[in-house]
Amino acid sequence: MNKKIIKFKLPEGGEKEFTFWYGTGFLGNVIELTDFTLDDLVMSIDKNPFKYVPILMHESLKYGFEREGKECPYTKLYVHDLIDESGIGGAGVTSWIKGLNASLTKDVPKEESPKKKEDNEPKKK
Repeated sequence: MNKKIIKFKLPEGGEKEFTFWYGTGFLGNVIELTDFTLDDLVMSIDKNPFKYVPILMHESLKYGFEREGKECPYTKLYVHDLIDESGIGGAGVTSWIKGLNASLTKDVPKEESPKKKEDNEPKKK
């Protein structure tokens, strides 16, 4: 998944759909901006979502405009306002975080769980 369209309540009233981009371009920009490793990035969201979710959401939004050759008209503070309006646990933010998680785990091999012994295998004494 490269992009996700999410509807937010606007601080000035009404609702609007915003297109947020994920993927290598967005992640590369965020890592360069924050000087985080990918692990640091994930831990920062868990540690302080109030600080890092707006920063990451703004970069995700900005990257979409960059892909279109346009300048993003929305500031980081405006994204804070969107989040404040909908709540950090609101549908828009939750949807964005799910999209981020999906992009972080895409193409990552899953660990296989250890095989259980078959019931018909003899037990060691």
